[in-house]
Amino acid sequence: MTFMQDQPTPFEASWILWQDDDYLAAWKPNHLLVHKTHLDFYTKDSLRDRIQLETGEAWEPCHRLDKPTSGIVLFAKGKEVLHDVQKQFIEMSIKKRYLALMRGFVPECVENERPLRAENELEEKSAHTIFEQLASIELPWSVGKYPHSRYSLVNVYPQTGRYHQIRQHAAQLRHPIIGDHRHGDVKHNSYFKTHFTPGALYLHAYQLEFKHHNGSTKSISAPLPYFWTPFFEGAGWIDRFDFKFNPSGFLSPE
Repeated sequence: MTFMQDQPTPFEASWILWQDDDYLAAWKPNHLLVHKTHLDFYTKDSLRDRIQLETGEAWEPCHRLDKPTSGIVLFAKGKEVLHDVQKQFIEMSIKKRYLALMRGFVPECVENERPLRAENELEEKSAHTIFEQLASIELPWSVGKYPHSRYSLVNVYPQTGRYHQIRQHAAQLRHPIIGDHRHGDVKHNSYFKTHFTPGALYLHAYQLEFKHHNGSTKSISAPLPYFWTPFFEGAGWIDRFDFKFNPSGFLSPE
């Protein structure tokens, strides 16, 4: 899958990756809601609140990310612009690229098209996710019955937008995402909690490409959370890839 060359913006003490008069792309840390919902009634903080506090303007999210997932969230100003972008999400004309750290050696390219259903729903809906391995490594620590542990860094391209789609499809392939406490591997999650960052889900919405209402195509990328750095260093991936890390990135309190 091919993306345009993105235009990175220096990330400092701001949640904003890029903005113009109509759109704003924000960086969401793990465990922060995109906006308040009845499911987290007592949560007082959200990315939308932080954006409105920083800009002094009303911005509405065009889509959502799971609370444990980090990465890009696109906002819009005004109903016409918002509806235009939401239509692109519904029609799946927006390109989305995630990065995930997954258990085991993921194949070079594998697709999962098993239907999925959301919580409290009986009807399954079509779902399609593409996984492309970027790198894999076997490390000399034992988690469970094996003397070594294997992991893969994976590009993930969701072709539909279902509930926990990437996380469920990864688990169905027997390559769950590290840190996924709903669908993942308890032993590997426990190891990472002890030796790396507690409560961290290694799933990041890295790149998003959409059609601006002026007719141009806009591509934006988001630096990885800083808690990915220790594993990248241990795996020798820091110099191998040119991913940027958010130096002020942190796990928002659960």
